[in-house]
Amino acid sequence: MDKMKAMSMHVNKARHRWTSVPTSTNPLILCGWLMLIMIGAIGWQTTIAGELSAEKAHESPKALNDSEAQYQLGMSLLKGNPDAPQHERARHHFSVAASTGHASAQYELGMMILNGQTPYQNADVALDWLSRAALQGHSKAMLEAGKLYETNTGLSRNKIKAYVWYALANEKGISEGLGSKERVWKSMNFNDRQRAQIKLLKVKKQLQ
Repeated sequence: MDKMKAMSMHVNKARHRWTSVPTSTNPLILCGWLMLIMIGAIGWQTTIAGELSAEKAHESPKALNDSEAQYQLGMSLLKGNPDAPQHERARHHFSVAASTGHASAQYELGMMILNGQTPYQNADVALDWLSRAALQGHSKAMLEAGKLYETNTGLSRNKIKAYVWYALANEKGISEGLGSKERVWKSMNFNDRQRAQIKLLKVKKQLQ
């Protein structure tokens, strides 16, 4: 759409220059106006060619098979223009990278789904992606997974898992995890606390 607008703008400028040519029959004046029109057209073609080359570089076979490249492209689309973020295109690239196991892409995709930046908003689906990233040691994903397990009104609500992810996030340096795990710990009974400790040890082994 942006390229079409740019094309239309350059065409209109060229038309304006042509229709504004003096009625003088002096060949030097006419040649000068024609040169201006040609220079403008060459500049437009160079700009568009540069944009297409940059876009194709991201979409080359190597980039398409590179999960990190897909993640970086998703981030650039998500944060490139705050006034008009391209959520759908960003979601696509995050999905490609996330499906190959890229932890940061899984986190970003989970947060987009959670925050309603995708065609659907589903806390359970978001939790699934956040949990995958958390199991790879992603500290922010650990914290967000803990929040969902603690507060989600769906079937996934689970104080034990909330405590586990809060505790692990805290160990990763997320200060918010400390107060959160203590809050959940106080709300659990004796049996749940024992189960939480066992679960924490199991998850730690998975992360090693």
